[in-house]
Amino acid sequence: MKKQHLIILVCISFLLPCSLLAKPIEISITVDDIPAAGDAKPKPSRLENLKKFVASLEKHKVPEVYGFLNGILVDNMAERHKALDIWVKKDRLLGNHTYSHNGLNRLKSAAYIKDIEDNEHLLLDYAKSIKELKVFRYPFLEEGANNAERYNVRSYLSRRKYRIAQVSIDSSDWAWLPAFLECQKNSNTEGIKKLQESFVRYVIQKVDYTQSISEKIWGNQRYIPHILLLHLSASTTHFLDALLSSLKEENVKFISSKKAIFDPFYNEDTGYLGVTGKDYITQALETRKLSFPDISPPQIPGNLKSFCK
Repeated sequence: MKKQHLIILVCISFLLPCSLLAKPIEISITVDDIPAAGDAKPKPSRLENLKKFVASLEKHKVPEVYGFLNGILVDNMAERHKALDIWVKKDRLLGNHTYSHNGLNRLKSAAYIKDIEDNEHLLLDYAKSIKELKVFRYPFLEEGANNAERYNVRSYLSRRKYRIAQVSIDSSDWAWLPAFLECQKNSNTEGIKKLQESFVRYVIQKVDYTQSISEKIWGNQRYIPHILLLHLSASTTHFLDALLSSLKEENVKFISSKKAIFDPFYNEDTGYLGVTGKDYITQALETRKLSFPDISPPQIPGNLKSFCK
């Protein structure tokens, strides 16, 4: 975040109190595909991965993290029920991510709504309150490719008093998982280290880009509580401690995901239609037909598996 570094230099040069100028970027952490994502038989186990993920969150004192549950990942699997028991301790929360993790562009709205309802019985077993479980995250961030299907689902969510959990910063962490598993299989610790550095660098760049675009759209005085999307995968679990450390070094303050999700900033329906799911900031950018050629989004590296050779 070059802007923050520049502010610090200005403070030093003019003997100004940096606390007045270098306002932290506030980011909440949300986790999709609870209680597990990615490889069906990871090593260590999914339960051990979740314990490690939670340990990193607690080490960095990240408050009220929302995890979004897919029931299909839990049924008839005792280990994953143990994972959910661990997840809901302290101030970690559970929201609805549909039962089977199908995107809205892959199902008709009636089947999609049933998929939401099929997930509720598990949430009732683990959520601390009805309000807690009435938070919904679209799988693949797909909100619909045509108005009718999009409206049907949104209307249902509104009637059932669901809050949509938007995403302002998509980490795209799924892209690192195949290479990580390849390195892990070959015990390539140097490759895993390079993958971690690559992932952390990408997320830092994504935060910087998102903040810059947000200021272009809404101005630099608008408060934006950012929502970062991660997955509970083996690779993200391995990278998480380093990522959280680096974010703090970049003047990021971690905030409650419940606070961020319910913030009025996310009340606007962007009206975005598309076959590809997109984060909230990109939706706003595209539906407003805005373009800022001087600000380019970071690109996912195309050579990730080369780290494992």
